[in-house]
Amino acid sequence: MIKIKETISKTKIVILAFCYMLFASGCGGSDDNKKDYWLVQLVTEGMYVLCQGNKDLNAKGCIVYVNAKDWSVKRFSLSFKQPRDIVVLKDYLCINYPDDNKIEIIDRQSFQSVNIIDSENLWGEKGIGPRRILNANQSIYVSFDAGYVGKINEKTFEAEGIEQAGSFPEGMAFRNGLIVANSDRGRGHASIGYINMLSFSALKEMTSDLLICPTDIFMIGDGEYYLDKGTVDKDGNQVQAGIRTSRQEDLVNIIDATLCAFYGRRLFVINAPKTVPETPVTFSYYDTDTNLSGTFAANGLEIPSAMGVDQINQQVYVACNRKDGHSGYVNIYTLDGQLVRRVETEANPIAFGINYESEIVE
Repeated sequence: MIKIKETISKTKIVILAFCYMLFASGCGGSDDNKKDYWLVQLVTEGMYVLCQGNKDLNAKGCIVYVNAKDWSVKRFSLSFKQPRDIVVLKDYLCINYPDDNKIEIIDRQSFQSVNIIDSENLWGEKGIGPRRILNANQSIYVSFDAGYVGKINEKTFEAEGIEQAGSFPEGMAFRNGLIVANSDRGRGHASIGYINMLSFSALKEMTSDLLICPTDIFMIGDGEYYLDKGTVDKDGNQVQAGIRTSRQEDLVNIIDATLCAFYGRRLFVINAPKTVPETPVTFSYYDTDTNLSGTFAANGLEIPSAMGVDQINQQVYVACNRKDGHSGYVNIYTLDGQLVRRVETEANPIAFGINYESEIVE
């Protein structure tokens, strides 16, 4: 049973369709050869793969940039170790470092650092452990291990507030307000939190016996879907990981999963729980309209660590770490699960950022 608790507090690129925009170039004229308009379409310029590196092997984190047109690869070092998340802004990249309590702004063209925000210095204990980042509503939202979500202006990078979210918040989503997956690290107090954007204050909190360790939220149509990493049993095996959603005032598990991404009305999921002996990796889909699911070939997926979807090129990305821990790679699939390419990365690819740009159509 879902439980809702009302609370009162004291205190971009998101592109989901092939779209063409019509721009007027003037009010007409006598030159018959002169165009009065032109068409602009959105295209994928490239993919940023954020790699954590390997702390045990002293392998520093980096960004691997993959050009979507010729598949060329460039690597760029980062200012701090163990990055966790990345978002792509108009002119910049935003990256967080939980161990150092830093949020870094990097110029997309030069890959030079232009601003480093010290979240602990800015917000004190509330700003400890920046975990996940979301760019929405002309703001950058950062969840913190301390149990808060901070708000930063996406243009000036000035702090605009911080609000209590829940225990160990992770991924976020935006729909008429901010929605936060409070993981609680699977210790028994997980929830989904809702934050009022007008006052930037907590509105309500949803709990359920099926919310064990939610880490990501996916908004599809009118529905909310939560990736829950489950828990660890007495033998140290990861169990009960899956996608949850609300149905008739109850939360239900619709498919087992440890990673997820979506395109349109379809969820793409990887299920690779950490168990001994190893559980075979599965690669599947779930259609939220029909409630039907199916599987794809999962060959060549060693230790899956992140998923993403290129909404323009309609490709599914699955990042993996190799078992030796020295390097990683990204498998690129069509929407029907056909492997089209593999891109080599550094150790432990952990998150994706997609670079969409506008292009004039002749």
